[in-house]
Amino acid sequence: MRALERGLPGAAYNGASMSGVPVGEIARGIARRFGCGDEAPLVRPVEEIVVELGEWARGYALDQRMSSEKTRRNLGWEPTRVDVFGAFSAAVATFRKAYFFRNASRVTTSALF
Repeated sequence: MRALERGLPGAAYNGASMSGVPVGEIARGIARRFGCGDEAPLVRPVEEIVVELGEWARGYALDQRMSSEKTRRNLGWEPTRVDVFGAFSAAVATFRKAYFFRNASRVTTSALF
């Protein structure tokens, strides 16, 4: 809401609670949470992905770091959650519980955990 109320027309604002966390580190953390271990992610050539998805996909080849400095400065925003991996783990756990209870007759617990 702050971006709508106080933001400049056409401006982009990032709501990242942690600054300087490489996107690759976030992706590896998500993979670990889903049981993929610490194996290296599949790295496909950038040109192959651009052919498949278009020029915008080049951005994903960068190990970008997000910052909310502009959002904090211009909008007075402060994050309420600062542990992206903890928040993601909690969201996954909530989803698994909800999925299990909705599908209890069709799913075994070993399929979820």
